[in-house]
Amino acid sequence: MTVPDYPEPDVTILEDLAPLSALHKASEIAIDYETTGLKPHAKGHRIVYAGIAANDSEVYAFMMPKTKAERKPFMDLLIDEKLGKLAHNCKYEHSWTLVRYGVEVLNWQWDSMLAAHQLDNRTGITNLKFQTYMTFGKIIKDEDVSKFIYEKDGSGNGFNKIFELIETSEGVAKLLRHVALDAYYEYKLAQIQMDKLNYSFLPF
Repeated sequence: MTVPDYPEPDVTILEDLAPLSALHKASEIAIDYETTGLKPHAKGHRIVYAGIAANDSEVYAFMMPKTKAERKPFMDLLIDEKLGKLAHNCKYEHSWTLVRYGVEVLNWQWDSMLAAHQLDNRTGITNLKFQTYMTFGKIIKDEDVSKFIYEKDGSGNGFNKIFELIETSEGVAKLLRHVALDAYYEYKLAQIQMDKLNYSFLPF
C-alpha cells in the first residue's frame, strides 16, 4: 500500500495584489483570514492577513491593504459570481468581509467544517488542525502564532494580540505562512470531501 504524500506548497507572498486577477480563471478558491478578534463588529477591528489557495498548487498570502483601491483585486475575486468560494467555517470570512468592507462574498460552494460534521459528527474533531492531521498526516505546529490570535478578554468582540505578533519580521513571516497553509489545507480538504460526498459545483 502506498501512502499518499502531501508536500507543503510553495507560498507566494504578495505586496501588490494585482497578480490575484489571474485567479478569475480558476473554478474555485479557498480563503482564510487572520483578524483582530472573533467577531468584526466592534470599532477598530480589522482583517489583518489573508490567504488564498487555488488550482491545487497556487497559494498566496498577504497583509490586507488599508485602501479600497489596493484591496480591489481581492474584492473583485470575492464578488465574482462565477468563481466558487471555499472556507473552513465560511460564516467567519463572510461576516468579516461584509462588516468591515461592506462586500458580500458571492458563490460560497463549500464549507469544509460543515462537511466534516456531515462525514463524522463526533465532537472535537471538525476543527482544521485535527482535520489536517487526520486527512493528510500533517501536524500544524502553530502554538507560537495561536497564542497571539485568541481573544484577550473572552468576549465575542474582544481584541486579540495579533499586532504584538507582527511587531517583528519573524512574527510576520510566521503569520503569513500560517494563513497560507490554512487556506491550502482548506482547499485540499474540500476536494477530498467533495469526492466522498459526490458533490458537483452548483451554477451561480
